[in-house]
Amino acid sequence: MIKIGIYGLAGADTAQNLLNRHRQELGKRFSRLFIRDLEELGKYRTDVPEVSSPEVYIAAIGEGGLWAALWKACDDWKELHAEDRNVPSGCRINIADIPVKQEIIEICELFEENPYEAPSECARVILWDEDNVPDAYRHIIDRCTVIGLMTQEKGRILEYEDSVRYLTPPARQAADMADRKSYAKKGKEAEVKTCLDRNY
Repeated sequence: MIKIGIYGLAGADTAQNLLNRHRQELGKRFSRLFIRDLEELGKYRTDVPEVSSPEVYIAAIGEGGLWAALWKACDDWKELHAEDRNVPSGCRINIADIPVKQEIIEICELFEENPYEAPSECARVILWDEDNVPDAYRHIIDRCTVIGLMTQEKGRILEYEDSVRYLTPPARQAADMADRKSYAKKGKEAEVKTCLDRNY
């Protein structure tokens, strides 16, 4: 059984960067407790090394965020076991199990970022063979949060309650994200124009 886990928090780096860039604005909008919780995200930073072996795979959540990291992890796992025709390359992820704090979600949404698509270099995505974990990595595995499993299905599936969606390749994810941000920007510009037209 190949399990998939997260060590750290999704979107934490991006949330801290947004706090550092917009501290004054956020201080007016949120409570001191909220700001303090954001400041303390630094304690989730990790020095867990990246690893690529047939038993354990560990990678930082970089550009493209968690969704891109999961896609790459599945591809890399398949490549690490290229000689095994039965190696799983699909996955099922339970979004509700992904470790993320409400403060991260709120600050990301405020600045039109998606915590699951945002870089989080301080976090790690981990794949491992539950029946063959080297002792050197057991303490890392025991501290990560299991979010899903590798499967023999071709699809890479994200589940949340009764809904299902599919992961897409990182290039497609990036294009979709750019489109969403473009639509959002046009929507804001239209709102501003409407307000100006009403005032004149």
